[in-house]
Amino acid sequence: MPREIDVTSESQLNPYLLPPKFYFLRCDRAHKHVLKTQDPPFRRNRAVRQGPQAFTPPPHFIGPAQTEFASLSSLADIVTPKSTTPADFLPECRSGAFNGTKAVYRTFHSVSITGRIEGDVVEALAGAGVRFISHCGAGYDQIDVQKCSEFKIHVSNTPTAVDASTADTALFLLLATLRNFPPSLLSLRSHQWRGSPPLRLGHDPEGKTLGIIGMGGIGRNLALKCRALGMKILYHNRSRLSEEVEREARADYRGFEDLLAESDVVSVNCPLNEQTRHLLGEAELKKMKKGGIVINTARGAVINEEALV
Repeated sequence: MPREIDVTSESQLNPYLLPPKFYFLRCDRAHKHVLKTQDPPFRRNRAVRQGPQAFTPPPHFIGPAQTEFASLSSLADIVTPKSTTPADFLPECRSGAFNGTKAVYRTFHSVSITGRIEGDVVEALAGAGVRFISHCGAGYDQIDVQKCSEFKIHVSNTPTAVDASTADTALFLLLATLRNFPPSLLSLRSHQWRGSPPLRLGHDPEGKTLGIIGMGGIGRNLALKCRALGMKILYHNRSRLSEEVEREARADYRGFEDLLAESDVVSVNCPLNEQTRHLLGEAELKKMKKGGIVINTARGAVINEEALV
């Protein structure tokens, strides 16, 4: 039982220009397969088999994994919705276009097509047959997990994939702000070697106290890296870590307000949810040391930006 699949070769693709889209995987009882791609950077490709359906939102950048992504066609159809906005996506879901879908793969950027996965969207996906949503990212605030659970849709995320890289970014921002690097670079690029007026002096990280809000994988990774710089590590979590993990991270637990008061630098690494939205507002920021630094590599809404400014 041969399959006929015409897939554009990698040499004809520009994997770095893919717009955010939604893909569906479909399977039928005969376990036949089809691959459809309708992204603008591609020539339209189509396999002659029809088959099982699993519903998948596309990645924003598939990049070098294009071959691996196309290989999913051996398991199920990959179908791209025609919708480009949330206003169009819900009616398309209800139209039956995705009936038979079993799984969804989505990225952060696909929210521009689908809107937040909640309410009527979840109900429509469940009605189409969706039973699994795979989110390519650690934070899943774009998905109403409780609503999905009500409709027996499983949701997964990738909580450890970017621990090191996000911690690296936080460390970069920490050093840049302590050492006053951004104004120095701007001054240099404007051909003012010492600045006009002269720039304020930077500060060494050694001996400073870092307070981490959210001691998950990213927070623990950052703690180890900053400990190597001679920083004292405090943390606050919704639940205190075990003594073994605290020893490994060489971090001391503090209550939320005590952490703010004692820290020279506060790093925000917690997920965004109803409990953490605007976790840092005017009252909390006033509890920090004068000249204290806030590094946020979590969602922006964890901090009340108006209060920060």
